[in-house]
Amino acid sequence: MPSQEWVDRDFYADLGVSPDASVEEIKRAYRRLARRYHPDANPGDAEAEERFKAVSEAYTVLSDPDKRAQYDQVRRLAAAGSGNASSGPGFGAGQARGGPTGTTFVDLGDLFGVGGAGMGLRDAEALFDSLFGNATGRRGWHTAPQQSLDVEAELTLDFRTAVRGGTVTVELTDESGSRTREVRIPAGVTDGQRLRLRGQGHSAGRQGPTGDLYVRLRVLPDPVFGRSGNDLTLTLPVTVPELVLGGQVTVPTLDGTVAVRIPADSRPGRTLRVRGRGVPAPHGAGDLLLTLDVALPEQHNPAARDALRAYAEATRDFQPRRALDRPRRHAA
Repeated sequence: MPSQEWVDRDFYADLGVSPDASVEEIKRAYRRLARRYHPDANPGDAEAEERFKAVSEAYTVLSDPDKRAQYDQVRRLAAAGSGNASSGPGFGAGQARGGPTGTTFVDLGDLFGVGGAGMGLRDAEALFDSLFGNATGRRGWHTAPQQSLDVEAELTLDFRTAVRGGTVTVELTDESGSRTREVRIPAGVTDGQRLRLRGQGHSAGRQGPTGDLYVRLRVLPDPVFGRSGNDLTLTLPVTVPELVLGGQVTVPTLDGTVAVRIPADSRPGRTLRVRGRGVPAPHGAGDLLLTLDVALPEQHNPAARDALRAYAEATRDFQPRRALDRPRRHAA
């Protein structure tokens, strides 16, 4: 959803790509930067951690066609003078972010205050909706229907915290002061999942009821692992000799590394399963699924070329495109 961050941040610059970059260019840029700045590769480096968060957030928006279109529209409106931070709700300073050791700062002034100078909340929401559709904020905090005391928020998690679980300290600030809340993230939560914290919403007064806080989770992508249900997925680069001859390779997991045997005469695209190395679950963890992908050096030295010529000679009877010729023979 549009937010002041979309006006202030240049996600294209964060990834080092042009505004007309293709999806593949955006994906390649993200993978390169995510590997460079990932916290596991830069332990204790706060600057690298912030850079990793920035490129991950940029990729989350630009890799989604709908979000990218909204982002481009917001930037165009801002350039034309329509995206001022004081012109509507959803552009508040508060955000919800977190990690296992992070502190989340959320400004609740946008919840119960005004959307702009002299503008009521209803009028401000109507103005925002007229600009960006029926949206009430991205990581900002916003109200449910006005009769409700419940509060909705979005919390951004890194992929590995979502898989392993953890605790996030949330600080809520409004006109009456601030309060902190420890939010426990269960292991294995998914993107879009909603957590309910009873009695943590807005209070109607001393004698009145208190609403609940609903936290919707947004999980950032990981540069190494993907996820399919409770299984983790990983594209495993292998050499041609490893595919043909087989062998043992070391593969990363969320908890160290594991040795995996590649069967001889494997094919690119084959999936190997490492049991129990996936997402934790009450009835047993999922698996780690490895998809084999051929990796070739950028250049081959003379010895490698001679070996390839010998291999080509030894397999000259193999006709990989024979099936492509059959339709032509049939048509003739």
